Amino acid sequence: MSDIIQLAILLSFVVTASSELVRAECENKCEGAEDQHQHGAVLHASVVRLRSDIRKCALANSPKVYPIRYEDGRGSSYQSIVGCQEDPGSPLDLPYDYRTVFDQTTVTWQVVLASMKEYNPDQAGEMMEDFDPDEHIPIRNGDLVQLLSWGPYRQLNSHDVVAPVSNTVQEVSGYIDHHVGMDPEVIWKLVLPYPAEVWKVNMEGVQLVHVSTGKVLSISEKRYPEWGGNMTEVVTAELSKSGHSSWTVDLIRYPRYTEYFDDLFYEELYNLGTSENTTDKVATTNNTSSSTADLKILTQTEISIMKEVLKRISKDDLNLLLKEDGYDIHIIENTDVLNPLDCYNLIKRTSRTWPKIRDTISKYENMDKEFIIGMEDVLRHFPRWEESRIASALGLLNVQLYYDLDPADLMNGKLRDKGRNITYQAVSKLRPEDVKLIATVAKNENNLKSQITWLGASPELHKQYRKAVKLHNNLLAKATAELVKESWVMFDETVDESLPLVEDIRNYLTEGRKLCPPFQDSDHQSNQNCIEYFWSQEIKRLCQGDQTQRQAVHDTDTKCELLDYANPYLRLGPFHLEHRNTEGNYVAQIHSVVTEKEMEDVRNKTKGQMKATPYTEAGKKTNNFSYKRTSKIKYISERNDIWAEKMSRRLELATGYKLYDPDYRFAAENYQIMNYGYGGTISLHMDATPDISDSGIGGGRLTTAMLYLSDVESGGFTIFPKLGLYIVPEAGSLLFWSVRRSSGDTDSRMHHLGCPVLYGDKWIGNKWIRWEAQMDKFKCLLPKGINFPPN
Repeated sequence: MSDIIQLAILLSFVVTASSELVRAECENKCEGAEDQHQHGAVLHASVVRLRSDIRKCALANSPKVYPIRYEDGRGSSYQSIVGCQEDPGSPLDLPYDYRTVFDQTTVTWQVVLASMKEYNPDQAGEMMEDFDPDEHIPIRNGDLVQLLSWGPYRQLNSHDVVAPVSNTVQEVSGYIDHHVGMDPEVIWKLVLPYPAEVWKVNMEGVQLVHVSTGKVLSISEKRYPEWGGNMTEVVTAELSKSGHSSWTVDLIRYPRYTEYFDDLFYEELYNLGTSENTTDKVATTNNTSSSTADLKILTQTEISIMKEVLKRISKDDLNLLLKEDGYDIHIIENTDVLNPLDCYNLIKRTSRTWPKIRDTISKYENMDKEFIIGMEDVLRHFPRWEESRIASALGLLNVQLYYDLDPADLMNGKLRDKGRNITYQAVSKLRPEDVKLIATVAKNENNLKSQITWLGASPELHKQYRKAVKLHNNLLAKATAELVKESWVMFDETVDESLPLVEDIRNYLTEGRKLCPPFQDSDHQSNQNCIEYFWSQEIKRLCQGDQTQRQAVHDTDTKCELLDYANPYLRLGPFHLEHRNTEGNYVAQIHSVVTEKEMEDVRNKTKGQMKATPYTEAGKKTNNFSYKRTSKIKYISERNDIWAEKMSRRLELATGYKLYDPDYRFAAENYQIMNYGYGGTISLHMDATPDISDSGIGGGRLTTAMLYLSDVESGGFTIFPKLGLYIVPEAGSLLFWSVRRSSGDTDSRMHHLGCPVLYGDKWIGNKWIRWEAQMDKFKCLLPKGINFPPN
């Protein structure tokens, strides 16, 4: 019977590859599993419904609270209302996910062994307990338990307060900490009918004794008034033989991963998107270098404040103040925020130079004090150099690294697109102090090769150059294997001198490349670091548009076609589909999906309201900001945005997938509108993972749909290194690819990255489509473990 229990638990957590596979698995086992579900043990951290044995009602918790004062003048505890709700319905009537009905009365409770629960006074009365499907802990007679209402998330509480309607018994509530010295009393002792030892589903005569008072959870003969939804009153009272204190678990299920979401995460990705409730002014104004839209706002603000200053001092005086940091009025007026070099200096100037100008002019005689106060208020919203310097330097380092640029050219304001033979000239230049900062960031990124290259471009930094060369050569001569293990980027040989090497680093790099080769007939699950480190040169070439990275043999079955799915409506205006990859997981591009007006609308509605893109490293927590992702985002939802709703209807026609269901939150994630900063990049990553943090949400991510919402003058390609594939951003087109196979696991060939923007303003819109809602979209009986063919 243990195998059947395991199957029942797994079916509640994991969505299998198709409804046909589910049906096959269940032919011999599901009937038994259902029987076990209905008559098995109540397990620690499971979610149950408790029915009264003498009345057709279930223990319920309302999001409302007891009135401060009752009609007879008595005061209440002002806690969350607990009652017994009549005819709460069959299990099939209950919501899939209680986050969607958090403002309604719930009749289900998570039951937790008190001995398994860690007490946290900051979360008293509101802590959910993780359910481990691999650890079955039955609850036994005499165990001490806590019950948490599933939805309002309040712990079942009682105390020495008179019940709302009955005057001779005590109140039962869902605990709320009002910070008035009323501690939670939420421990209950389980008493089972003799001779039962284990709490079972459908077992009658179960009692819950309140440990603090010794009274028993019961129903009275009375009902709450309208403020309590006319529910039957629930109280703690002396043990009665009438059955008023007897309960039965008639429904049990296990918590879903989605029910543990952080409120902000749920709101942004699956409810109404980003709003003033999920972010604040600080988040939208921070990390200015991560968004070209923010940089445009910043340069406009700088020009405005400069004009106000020029009303009070002469151009010569202002130029003299600016010159100290290498700037002048001409540079400010002509700053090009599409150019990373000008952007770097914009950040540096607004964070360092303008505060110094304010300090200086505030000491001038007859200077308008109100203007200085106003200027201080504006500068308060400018970037802070201490917080921006690393990201600013890394943006330039990325541009230099991915496009093999000469730091000496960058110092002189020259930005070369070698593939298109175009040079973009910035109005500002880099100083030795900037080169030193970039070289330091390179070293911190374990890239001694770039550190030396940058330092060598500035004669003023020769001392630092020699020191870096010495470190590089000593490490290369003595610790080659460790360097490769720690992913250090080095020259193949010593620099400026000849030293005997114990080992040749090139041998290690050659062996390492064999661990994650491209164009495999099947996926060998190579990890991200292997691809990023050992194939870094190929990644650079793809970012530069090198077509030799993908042999023609891999494109024998890629083609273009007019896509209409035999739909009469679409035959009038078919989609223009281009197959980009059919080996392994499918990659395709549909052209002219979004109009220029629609792209302009979504850019306008999101700029100035975006926050830094979060980043999760393998095995680590998600950070609100990372140098690995220089971009900013805003989530928009079909539930409150016409643009998003219209776009989803169109993409459903184009892809054949279900993108939006008003009654089911997890068909797909909300649109993630993203704007890159200068040197903007998204490091190598997969869009899906095999663990519960992904698969537990609507079956996991199945397909990525990425809208290009702008053209990019230079750079900014989307590349798949193991496929040798690069895609040039094309405004209005849709790029989409599969991220799972029919077995539910991922394919490492779908690792991809967004190359740095060399020159331009890149906007995209991501939509991650989840598996469960697409069950009827696939061919039946697909073999397990294959890559999904295109719809």
